[in-house]
Amino acid sequence: MTRRGTEAEQERARLVEATIAIAGIRGFADTTIEMVVERSGADPAVFDRHFDQLTECFLEAWSQLKDGYMDRVMSAYERGENWRERIRAGIRETVSCVAERPGEARLLGIEVLELGEDGRRRLDGLIDELAGLVDAGRLERPEAATLPRSTADGIVGGAYHRLMGVLRRRNPVDLEAISAELVCFTVTPYLGVEAGLAELVRGPS
Repeated sequence: MTRRGTEAEQERARLVEATIAIAGIRGFADTTIEMVVERSGADPAVFDRHFDQLTECFLEAWSQLKDGYMDRVMSAYERGENWRERIRAGIRETVSCVAERPGEARLLGIEVLELGEDGRRRLDGLIDELAGLVDAGRLERPEAATLPRSTADGIVGGAYHRLMGVLRRRNPVDLEAISAELVCFTVTPYLGVEAGLAELVRGPS
């Protein structure tokens, strides 16, 4: 890798980091190129070398956040010994992400919709990935095998709206209560009502 290539990558990374830092607080609509340039410590011409417009920079920032989030979720999910444990771990990790970094979570799930169809398509892709993890519950028992894939889509969509509602109101995140609620909501169609209700009273993992 050439020195020029390394410097260019560092410049681009600083611009993306600055976009995340500013838009995570102000929102995409109230973020400007001038703010990003100032925050990154770059010259205005540097931004123009890397991005044609702020939307392009924001989408790259969103992709970086999405990859980081999915890495955390999958690391937690794969440690589970069975589907129920994996779902529990993945949901807890998701709620932890929301609690620890609400600004980034708003960018990932809410602000991206400011970018129109391109933003919607990216968010739909993320939701579809998560629904694939939930849909594995159809293998848990014969009764669950008859459930359609749309069951998982609906579960993830419902969980998304629950968490985004918390973020929009900027409420404190009750990690234990929300995690238990979402696990109950997720496992009930596949494992039955008793299994779902048990998640509400099992206590911290």
